[in-house]
Amino acid sequence: MMRQSVVFGGDSAAGSSAPFGAIIPLAQAEENGQRPGPWVRMKKILIAGFYGFGNLGDEAILAALAQALPQRIPGCRITVVSGDPERTQAQHPSVSAVDGRDLPSGGSSR
Repeated sequence: MMRQSVVFGGDSAAGSSAPFGAIIPLAQAEENGQRPGPWVRMKKILIAGFYGFGNLGDEAILAALAQALPQRIPGCRITVVSGDPERTQAQHPSVSAVDGRDLPSGGSSR
């Protein structure tokens, strides 16, 4: 069974010729003596930004992420924080969306 995972390149300690931040196949990384970081095992991804407000640039970025992440991290589940979750899910059916107003702020209440 061929493993489909990937790792970031640029591990100078392992003598990799891949530039820092490059994404290389796991098999190639193992040949170079590199070990994948814990992010390779992550399957739940939360994306927060200005999504669901009709901004074409932001929606284009999200479309690219929704397409590229599953190719790079097979089996991942993408959740997007959105101003309009229904709209986000309609435009990007491969992701689930949550309303940003439903999330805790994480700040102190004064």
